[in-house]
Amino acid sequence: MNNFDTLLANINRNNIHPPPEIDEVLNYLNSKKPIHNHKRCHAYMILKYSVTKECKRIGEFSAILIGRVTNNLWNTSTSQEKSEYFDLAQRDKVALDKGLEVKRKRKDIWKDIQWNERAKEQLEDNGHWDNKKIRGHTKCTILPHARKGIVYLKWTTSICKHKQKLYLPIFQN
Repeated sequence: MNNFDTLLANINRNNIHPPPEIDEVLNYLNSKKPIHNHKRCHAYMILKYSVTKECKRIGEFSAILIGRVTNNLWNTSTSQEKSEYFDLAQRDKVALDKGLEVKRKRKDIWKDIQWNERAKEQLEDNGHWDNKKIRGHTKCTILPHARKGIVYLKWTTSICKHKQKLYLPIFQN
């Protein structure tokens, strides 16, 4: 308890409230491991980022203590201080969603680049098109759908003996 009380007394709340700028938080979130669900960027997470930054400035690196201090500061914060973090989290979600839209557009462009004349010829001759040199253990096959007249892009990824198959419609005949 002594380390927790000392750390809580040494933290400068002026460095935590108001919350950091949106650019700083976005840089932090983009530098971390990929977040599977960007909707999980919430006010408490941003507060924990601010508390972690302040604790590192003091010289405390214990994740357990930082978590306890974050919990204490969240519970003792006023509704106005919390609302500032809620607003920042909402703006971060919007900015992160815009970033995801850009990534989706890049994937669509990549599909268009891979679909070239050679692939069309191979599809007409063999009934399918294989490209095995995509991202390590990934195999990409373009298959025409027999009944619907839709051409699908099939991804087969083998990771740790598990195989995933994903069928994406490219265009309709």
